[in-house]
Formats: sequence, C-alpha cells, structure tokens
Amino acid sequence: APPIVGVSHDLGVELLESDATVWLAVDASSQTRETWNLIAEPRQGGDEGVVVIGAHLDGAAEGPAINDNGTGVAAVLEVARQIADAPDLQTRLRFAFWGAEEAGLDGSWHYVEELSAHDPGALNEIVGYLNFDMVGSPNPVIGVYDADESSYDAPTEPPIGSAALEAVLTDHFDRLEQPWVDQE
Repeated sequence: APPIVGVSHDLGVELLESDATVWLAVDASSQTRETWNLIAEPRQGGDEGVVVIGAHLDGAAEGPAINDNGTGVAAVLEVARQIADAPDLQTRLRFAFWGAEEAGLDGSWHYVEELSAHDPGALNEIVGYLNFDMVGSPNPVIGVYDADESSYDAPTEPPIGSAALEAVLTDHFDRLEQPWVDQE
C-alpha cells in the first residue's frame, strides 16, 4: 500500500478554505517485522467444545497501549489464573494472545487460516470466542456484542454458540444489577 499522511478534520477544513500552498516533508520508513501469537490451553475441561478467550498483544498507535490493549491481556491472564484449579469445566478454554491485531487483525486471521488448512477439526470444536479489548477504559461502557440480534441485525450469521455466550454475560450483569448495552 502507498504511504498515507493525514491531518485533523479542523486542519483539513482550514486548508480547504484557504488558498495557501502546503509543502509537506515526511520522514518515514517501511519495515517488515515478525510477530507471533501465543496460544495456551489448560489440560482440564470437558468435551462440550472450546471457548477461546483472547486479547491482542500489540498497542494501538493512537493511544496508550496500557489501555488498548494491556488491560485486555491482563484480564485474560486473570481469567486463566482464576480457573487454573477449576476441576469441573464443561468446556475447554483456550487462551489466545494475538500479535499484529492493530495492523489489520493479522494474528487472529493467521490462526484461523492455519487451523482451516491444517486442523479443521480443531477449528470446528470452537463454540465461542470472548474478545477482551480495552476492558480497563477510564470511560467504560459495559457492552456485549448482540449475538442474538435482539437490537441489531448482524452483517453475517453469528457463529453457533455466540448467543449462548451473550446470555451468560448479560445474565451475570443482570444478577449484579450492572447496566449493560447491546453492541452492534
């Protein structure tokens, strides 16, 4: 892709409304970098499929990486710590830490493509995915993806298991009397 340089909306409007000549000097470089995913699956868990719990390891360029997405990584690690000794899980849990997600979802796409090509049975065992992204925001919105399409029509058919995961989360929030909203 060719390099792209952008300006804020306000500066763009100002430049459009003026008859100024603008000169731009860009000091940039292009590099190919190696990245990786880290996948961990505890030994315990039943035979009712696999729920993947994931977060991306890279940070967003636009903001503090501790928020996007150090908080998601920390939350996934805490879930793993909390269930470490749980002997009676009905499903298996798989913890995924994605590389290069902010660059275009490269890590998770690579994982799915590799499973599709080399282990489609393992891909078919996945019954749900929980994505932990920016869970420590200073201005939080408790949002749950609307997998049962009660508020929004999904652009594609929600994967099997998604509505059940939505219900687990929303029922939990309701029990806590924690307000939440459907997310498109």
